[in-house]
Amino acid sequence: MALGIVSDDDFESALNESDRKKKIIIIPELEVNQNNKEKVYIPEVINIKHGRGTGTKETPSFIRKLVASEAISGANVNELSELFNVSKSSISAYKNDATSTATYDEQNEELKRANDKVRNNIVGKAQQKLLDAISCITSEKLNDAKVNIASGVARDMSTIMRNVNPSGEGGSNNNNKVIIYRPRMNEEDDYDIIQVSE
Repeated sequence: MALGIVSDDDFESALNESDRKKKIIIIPELEVNQNNKEKVYIPEVINIKHGRGTGTKETPSFIRKLVASEAISGANVNELSELFNVSKSSISAYKNDATSTATYDEQNEELKRANDKVRNNIVGKAQQKLLDAISCITSEKLNDAKVNIASGVARDMSTIMRNVNPSGEGGSNNNNKVIIYRPRMNEEDDYDIIQVSE
């Protein structure tokens, strides 16, 4: 639908007020006044069709799995989007086991199994590195370490234990709290005033 001839100010105003679901197409310049060569534009507002366009096919399952696995492994989302011609929102959906943003709350079992396999592979490698790092901390090294280093190791080991076993099963998970009350100190205003005569 053509809006007609408008001034530059009206055009800028319409451009700023247009919502995301609309797109303003500029029709080539149109000379209105031959004397001062004033040029105006005729904007046309066209609805943008969202979702898969006409003739665009659904992303194949193997591409979804590949994109999701790369995204989970830390690949750049912009590069994935450009390389596979998939929107960033779709990449996010694939990482979260959904086939599209419209079905974000519904897991696709095939995609979930593929994503879980990638995640488990990453977790397995991380756990092996963690175990290797822990095995390097020997008693001799701890005995020779300064107090601040030894306390840092103890703190890190405590964090690892909580992360590995958050429920506390199989170990002591003491959630006792100690509350210490301090008596309130009296102020001068708390005491009665006694008039003493000399």
